[in-house]
Amino acid sequence: MTDIGKLRGRPKTRGQPNSLFAGHLARSGFSAALGISPCRRRIAGYFLIWAALNVCSVACAAPFAYITNQGSNDVSVIDLAQDRVVATIPVGKGPAGVATHAASQRAYVSNPDSKDISVIDTIRNDVVATIPAGDGPLGIAVSVNGQEVYLADWFNNVLLVIDSAALKIVARIPVGSAPAGVAVNPVSHEIYVANRDDNTVSAIDPNTRKVVRVIEVGDRPFSISVARDGRRLYVVNVRSNDVSVLDAATRRLVGTVGVGNTPYCAALSIDDRRLLVTNQHADTLSVIDTGSLKVVQTIAAGGYPEGIAVHGERAYVVNWMDDNVSVIDMASYRTHATIATGRNSRGFGSFIGVP
Repeated sequence: MTDIGKLRGRPKTRGQPNSLFAGHLARSGFSAALGISPCRRRIAGYFLIWAALNVCSVACAAPFAYITNQGSNDVSVIDLAQDRVVATIPVGKGPAGVATHAASQRAYVSNPDSKDISVIDTIRNDVVATIPAGDGPLGIAVSVNGQEVYLADWFNNVLLVIDSAALKIVARIPVGSAPAGVAVNPVSHEIYVANRDDNTVSAIDPNTRKVVRVIEVGDRPFSISVARDGRRLYVVNVRSNDVSVLDAATRRLVGTVGVGNTPYCAALSIDDRRLLVTNQHADTLSVIDTGSLKVVQTIAAGGYPEGIAVHGERAYVVNWMDDNVSVIDMASYRTHATIATGRNSRGFGSFIGVP
């Protein structure tokens, strides 16, 4: 089984939130025009405040995790405050990659089997558009400003650039063979693509849309994580069982850290001091100290862990074999909760939407 194999309609316009609309009427003197008494206006005002708070409690509650389920062709939406699934969204076939963008209230899901991506409105939790996208859409990321979506086309060896407003492909950038993971530097905005079969990473200038450097890494690179300060890249190499550490400024290899059997994805702690790596065939996580570049702990995970993300003091690990997500306390490294999801969950990408 290859990595990728393991692997609706028109956009709807969002209406103005009810609380804002009601507030506009109150400010315009609408109640006075209708001859409503001051007492009733006060009551109406209290009601508007209550309504605004309740609308915000739904629309502003955060964060949520969007977990792609390859076997059931859907996405499980997890409320991280409650550690439970609150919605299940049907998407395309064999969903694998996912990228959220909080400011634009969207999540983008790559569907390798139906050769498209699903665009999810994260307020309504439904698909608002489906975009045909090459022959093997897999890794996916969103630009810092949310205006572009970057999608690796595994079979055509290109990075597709999608305009998030027009919802169409606007550029195709040639990269290496079998591109998988995609990441964006939060500081320089540079784009990185892991070329699995070339054992390289392509660094791309987002303005010229050209590859500015090709960097050699380990054997079969699959995913990329970027430090929050934009200074380092961590490339997970599936076959050589290690992580290549790159300096983002010089675009050069600065270290290699051995981890467990068949590593797949990685996520950094909030302070960038620890890197957690999922080891698929070992059912473990390797914890790397990013200062010393050494594994300081190995902890048990679920069956065939793949995607991973960190929010606050918890790590969320997506277990493909167990159809669930493990919630791990970052202080004790103990499993805090286990959340059942769909079939063959992957969560390949930035699956937590954070405002």
